Amino acid sequence: MNRDIKNPNAFPYSGVGDDTNYSKGMTLRDYFAAHAMQGMFASGNLRRSIENDEVAEVAYRMADAMMKARKA
Repeated sequence: MNRDIKNPNAFPYSGVGDDTNYSKGMTLRDYFAAHAMQGMFASGNLRRSIENDEVAEVAYRMADAMMKARKA
């Protein structure tokens, strides 16, 4: 099990009382980044020439800021 309190699992699942089916799910940082990226695309404010890796970098920077904010 992931016991990293700095970046915990967002949706861990162990099945019905059976740890052999354990799935770590995505990390909380990944969850935040996914929602940040969703918001960027939904806003309609992304420039047409932006590269996918640029979008991902910005999304993870936002996720890192959210991770930092939750420590406060």
